[in-house]
Amino acid sequence: MLRKGYFTILGSLILVLTLTSCNIIPSQSENIATNEQGKVDNNVTEDVNDTENKYENSAISLPIPPILEDTNPDPTVAEYTLTADYGTTEIIKGISTDTLGYNGNILGPTIRSKNGEKIIIHVNNNLEDSTTVHWHGLIVPGEMDGGPHQIIKEGESWSPEFVLEQPALTAWYHPHLMGETATQVYQGLGGLWIHDDDISASLGLPEQYGVDDIPVIVQDRAFYKDGSLYYNSNMMEGAVGNIIMINGAVAPYTEVPSSWIRLRLLNGSNAAQHEINFSDGRKFYQIASDGGLMEYPVEMSSIKLAPGERAEILVDLQSMAEADSVSLMVSNIKSLELISDGTSTNEYVLTDHLVDIEKWSTDDIVNERSFDLEGMAHMVSINGERFDMDSLSFTLSTDTLEKWTVSNVSGSSGGMGMMGGGTEHSFHVHGLQFQVISRDGTLPPEGERGWKDTVFLKPGETVEILVKFTLEGIFMYHCHNLEHEDAGMMGQFQVVE
Repeated sequence: MLRKGYFTILGSLILVLTLTSCNIIPSQSENIATNEQGKVDNNVTEDVNDTENKYENSAISLPIPPILEDTNPDPTVAEYTLTADYGTTEIIKGISTDTLGYNGNILGPTIRSKNGEKIIIHVNNNLEDSTTVHWHGLIVPGEMDGGPHQIIKEGESWSPEFVLEQPALTAWYHPHLMGETATQVYQGLGGLWIHDDDISASLGLPEQYGVDDIPVIVQDRAFYKDGSLYYNSNMMEGAVGNIIMINGAVAPYTEVPSSWIRLRLLNGSNAAQHEINFSDGRKFYQIASDGGLMEYPVEMSSIKLAPGERAEILVDLQSMAEADSVSLMVSNIKSLELISDGTSTNEYVLTDHLVDIEKWSTDDIVNERSFDLEGMAHMVSINGERFDMDSLSFTLSTDTLEKWTVSNVSGSSGGMGMMGGGTEHSFHVHGLQFQVISRDGTLPPEGERGWKDTVFLKPGETVEILVKFTLEGIFMYHCHNLEHEDAGMMGQFQVVE
């Protein structure tokens, strides 16, 4: 079970019980620190991620997750250790919050890898509950994937080994324990995984980690007045907070060079889609989606990311003088201030081509499947079924091309979730990177034309994807709204030769 007193859960319109005990939590009106998006009760702290975000008063430097040390001297082998444990973090200024983290108080270190090397990861569980660790975005055999079957019990360890052979990408890792994924992620378990290859290294992209190549983990949370996490599992939306955190900090700043800056964006939230842009409206370029670099940079002024989605963007700060600043906006909240230090770290020149992507042909499709996402809160399903650990939805073969049609029927005729017009869902598939070929019958937006492993669907939307698996094993497909996932909005399939 989770440690007593970590946070409480609003799970009923009648009774509100703590997640770890039978105590009735105090009333929301007296104890919830936040009740409007981006606004904080003054009894908690001043100027913490409100609509003004007075950075000069918060003075919180952006935490940069450290690169996890490779302890194996063999250049062909990378060996790492991750330990899930309890911690305390000053998220709200001046107040300690109980959190979970890997190798630290909250979140985890960044893991780096390259094609062809053998990877060994020792995962230790120091929690008072079971956990798992899923390598979201990595193409690994099913038994190494870290899904709900690879359970790490309290006090035990798990040591998967695999070799990665896939394009460079920004992936991430997080718990995937059935029924507990949402709460463990909400308390702080998660981290980035940066995979490199020779092609990405040859492009001259900003690559000084934490300087001009910056990890940006976006999450929303809510807090009680005492600083403890408030976990509100909303009936339709899942757990959505009103405080934006970047790398586990509220309204931080970071000094950056007056150069092209690369931001590796991850929406690590439980349930909320977030729109990201800059405070001055400046344009930027998306250069990568979930599964790696795209064919060419895509100019945009904002980008939306669903839970689990990643994107890499380039923004030109060459015109900024020393001490000039611009803010990264997340869902209309000033969430990260970029302050120029007046230096230059790279001579990157934007090009019209990044990498070649093999486009799969619909002429090679050998099978088609449909997935209907429906429901809200705990009444969710895929194709009318909820997850059963002992049941496979289907079996398919490696190296065969299939078309999957994914529809969000929530709120549509005959579907559930008609209150409020339906519920948003996102669809994630383990074990591969897929290609989106249509959204509601038309070509997908340019930002979705690269490799993907997660797609967002509004009520009534339909997305067609092409899938081709290269490794064997049992893999998951599910809604990446973590509360929906825990409620059974997930299925599993087996890939065989």
